[in-house]
Amino acid sequence: MNILSIIGNLLGIGKDALNNRAELRRLKAQQEHSILEAQTKAQVDRILSNTDSDNQIDLITAQDKKHTLKDEVITYLFLVVSTKIINCTF
Repeated sequence: MNILSIIGNLLGIGKDALNNRAELRRLKAQQEHSILEAQTKAQVDRILSNTDSDNQIDLITAQDKKHTLKDEVITYLFLVVSTKIINCTF
C-alpha cells in the first residue's frame, strides 16, 4: 500500500504540473489578447482624433474664407496702384 500511495502522490504532482503549465499558457494567451486589444483601441482612437482634427481645420478654413475675398481685393488694389506709380515714374 505504501508503494501505491507514493505512485499516487507522484501522479498527483505530475497532474498539478500539467495543470499549472496549462494555466500559464491560458494566462499568456489572455495577456497577448489584452495587448492586441489595447493596441487596436489606441489605433482607432488615433484615427478618430485625426479625423476630428481634420474636421476642425476644415471648419476653421471655411469660416476664414469670408476674409479671403477682402485680402485678394486689397492685394489687387495694392498691385494696381504700385504698378501705376512705377509706370508713371519711368
